[in-house]
This record gives sequence, structure tokens and C-alpha cells, in this order.
Amino acid sequence: MIEKHFKLGVRYLWKKPNDAPGRNDGVIVNSTGVATRMTYDTIHSVRGSVDPMLLTGKMHSKLGFAKPGDEVKYTWLDYVPGGTSRKQIGVNDILTGFMSGCLIIRGTYNGAMSAFHVGTIVGNTTVNKLVKSKLAQNLPQDATGFDPAAAWPGGEVASILAKVRSTFPKIVALITTTGTFHSILLCKVKEGGSKVVGAVGVKTSKDLGGKARFIDVLIFINHEPYDSHFLTNVFQSDVLGQDG
Repeated sequence: MIEKHFKLGVRYLWKKPNDAPGRNDGVIVNSTGVATRMTYDTIHSVRGSVDPMLLTGKMHSKLGFAKPGDEVKYTWLDYVPGGTSRKQIGVNDILTGFMSGCLIIRGTYNGAMSAFHVGTIVGNTTVNKLVKSKLAQNLPQDATGFDPAAAWPGGEVASILAKVRSTFPKIVALITTTGTFHSILLCKVKEGGSKVVGAVGVKTSKDLGGKARFIDVLIFINHEPYDSHFLTNVFQSDVLGQDG
């Protein structure tokens, strides 16, 4: 599982796949985006911005690599603004993003274990209600999910950016083949380039304690992924949001 690759200060060469075309009908659609090549580069050179475990011994092997240039194998799940994208889970872990408040769901759909990116849009209440209503009607009985953006409070992100001397914080969600959820914070290392740094590494769903940000109501994550009963209530009561 690729979460082991993302530690504080590890750099990758990667350009995120483009978002899928937007829509306004809220339906579930198959994700058609193709994963772009992500390769291990090196560790960050700024003092204090690298996980101490990587400073001694065999750095590459601790990250699961043999050498710089090794590829991170993953499957891409589209963000479809105004709809929900779905990808069958296969041999590779799944990445999707960037995340600013959308929920990520996992469950059995048409007989296949699948991952879903709930494509709400910041500020578009009308479309977001439709997206959530459509998903509620088709929510898998075994659904679990999480809010990747809730893992990274603004103050923590600001502290990280200062440490790594970087900007452009972006959150990527990871859904493993075994069903665990992770939230990865990335920062741009080279302005205008494709290098990014896995700034703080990975937070798993069980670490995402505290208040999730929702419209009209505060709902607690309780250190565990959302289950199908919780998700059904949220979508049907139309209190979910943060948009986007």
C-alpha cells in the first residue's frame, strides 16, 4: 500500500490528472481519467523539513523504493464537479483530489467494490443538493467514507508551509485496496514546476478526530470512517456540506 511512500519531506515528480468535465445533474458516472506518472525524486533539502527516520540508514528502502526515479503505482479517481465519480477498486490503491471538502466513499456498487468522489462544488448549493440526493438514492449498504480535508486544520497547514518554505498546499485522498482511508498533504517545491513534497505524510481515517466542517450542523468523525447508516442520514437530511 502506497501510504508508506509519503513522509515529511519526500519529493515526487508529478502532475495531477485534470479534473473531469463538470455537470449539473448529480448522477454517478464512471471515472475515466488516467493516472499520470508519479516518480520518487529525493528528500527535501531544507533543514528540519524531513522526517528524522529518513536521515539515517537506507533512506530509499524505508520508503519502499530501490532508487530515485522509481514509480508510484496508483489508479486515479476523477473529481467530477456536479456529479459523483466511481472507480472499481482493483490491484492498485486509488488517489483522488484535490480535496477541499468533498466526501470520499467506498462500497459495493453493481457487484463491485468501488471508490466514489462526491463532486460537490464550492458555493453551488443547488447542484450540491442534487449530488447528495442522487448519491443517497444509490448509496451502497456497506458504504464507508471520510472527509480528507478535515484532517488538516488551517493552523497546522500554515506551520507546515513555514517549515518546508513552500506554498500551494493541496490535499489528496488515498483509498487503499484493503479499504483504509488516508489524507495526504502536498506542497509545491518548485514554482512553475512539477515537484511536490509530501509535507506531513499521511493521516489515516482513525486519526481524523475533531469536528468536521458542515453547513448548519457539526458532526463528529469519532476517529473512525463514516459508516453507511451515518452517510445515509447525512445525505437524506441535506445538512452535508462543506461544498467542493
